[in-house]
Formats: sequence, structure tokens, C-alpha cells
Amino acid sequence: MKTATVCGKWKLPIFFDSTNEDNVSRSERSYIHYAVKHPELVSAKCWATEWLFSGTLPLGNYSAVEYLAGVGVQSIILKNTISLTKHLVLERDENCVKHLINAGFDTRVADARKLMSSETEFDIKLADFPSSSIVSVDTKWRGFKDLFTDNTKLIVWTDTAISYPLGVHGKRYGAKFGIDQVRTKEEYIELYSKWISKEFGFAIKKAAIRGKNAIYFAAVPHSSSLTVKEFPVTDTKGFSVDD
Repeated sequence: MKTATVCGKWKLPIFFDSTNEDNVSRSERSYIHYAVKHPELVSAKCWATEWLFSGTLPLGNYSAVEYLAGVGVQSIILKNTISLTKHLVLERDENCVKHLINAGFDTRVADARKLMSSETEFDIKLADFPSSSIVSVDTKWRGFKDLFTDNTKLIVWTDTAISYPLGVHGKRYGAKFGIDQVRTKEEYIELYSKWISKEFGFAIKKAAIRGKNAIYFAAVPHSSSLTVKEFPVTDTKGFSVDD
């Protein structure tokens, strides 16, 4: 059996086979595709996720739900960085679900677009959207707004707005934020944080930029200073598969 070493220290057993989904639209690809074909992207995500979780919450015991668990890289990092009383893992891809169950996670087959509005009684909520932006969280991922409940302590989600030049969609994002156009990723992050505060009373505490194609946000239910850190896509040391 193969295992993946995550962040150089945690072992994630591998119960899936190689798959090539290059001809599948990005939003419909399973996470197995990225783990097999683009481990450098997963590696940077792992380093970013460890940073997002570390020291973000006070010490204590928490419940957590993952709405799009993929192959469990967030799962294994969460399990080893935060004390959990309950950890529910949701995923719609059947091969990923089989892998997650065999890897020992409490897993259910579920579509995040339906469950985000009902499975909300958790302290920590993770939404690793395959593609999203400030526009799509009100359309494709409209259940996103239901994550911001009174009991919530931390929300972490994936935004892929920067995977396209902001010259392409900057005006659409700007319209959402009430300005003419968003021109830089730094401006996008700052405006997103202000929007979250205005709409839900939460604050983005950390924003992890993965290369040129994703931002991972961590929001908490109170005012907080914003820290931004970049994680370049350079190697596979954060996610290395062993024989």
C-alpha cells in the first residue's frame, strides 16, 4: 500500500488508483486527478493549510465538517493540528469516498451544494471549492452564506479568482464590492475581507496565496487583523507519495 507524507510528518494511506481527467472541466475533476497529476499543487496546498490551522483558534476541543474533502489532505492536517471531538467528512466522488473510508475518516457521500445549508452545527467548517470567487459564492455556491452561524468558530474556503488575470473578471468582482474594478490580488483579498465583515460580522484572519491559481481564506467570528502569506508551487515536499 502506498502512503503520502503530508507536510513532511503525517502519513495518509492511499486507497485510490491513478486517473487522468485532463479532458474533464476543472470544476468537475476529482481531487484524485490533482493528487496524481499535479502533486506540486497539492503540496503547496498542504503547507498553506497547515499555516491556516496553526494558532488560528484558542486551544480547546472543536467539532468540524468538511464539505468537499477530496482525498483527505485537509482532513489529516486538521486531525493533527486541532483537537477534535467530532470530524465529519463529506465528498461526492465515489472513488474519493472509498479512499476516505479506508483511510479511517467518518465519511458520507454528499453534494456540498445541498449540505452546506443543513450540516451547520459544527465549530469548524471547511469548503475546498474546486472553483469559486466572490461572484459564485452567491450563485453556484449559494449555501456558502449559511456557514456563518452563531456557533461557528472558523470557516476555511478556497477561492480561485486569481487563476484568471484580473483584467478578465476584475470588473465583475468590482461590481460585487461596489467599485469599478479589482486590479490586484491584494486588493481582492482586502475587499473580500471587508465584504465578509459587512455581510456576516466575520473577519478574514488569514489568506494563503497558492501560486497563481488559488487563495485559501480563514475567517473567524470577530474583528481580526489580516495576515497574508504566499505559498509558491515549487516542489512536492508537502505532499510526497511513497511506495
